[in-house]
Amino acid sequence: MKFVRPGKELIVQESSLPSLDEYGRSYTTGSKKTARSQVWLIRGTGEIVINGKPLRDYFSLIEYKETAMRPLFVVNRQNHYNVWGMVQGGGPSGKIIIR
Repeated sequence: MKFVRPGKELIVQESSLPSLDEYGRSYTTGSKKTARSQVWLIRGTGEIVINGKPLRDYFSLIEYKETAMRPLFVVNRQNHYNVWGMVQGGGPSGKIIIR
């Protein structure tokens, strides 16, 4: 309440938790500049596939691969989930879909 202007009410936004579909997959979309992506996440062995190609083949620079995998490393789940995505448009830096 310290940072709320006098006479204004504090607005509490409800957070929506991601839901899983009938196959246990989580789905999201994203965009950066002109790149657009659709991403699915499911429990698995750590396989990451983008536009039908493994991550190691899709990105040529190691920096892009590391950036794409960073969220899984932060939560120590790099070998617990499979990720597959469909991306279009933009350059390689805009196509880093796992954030």
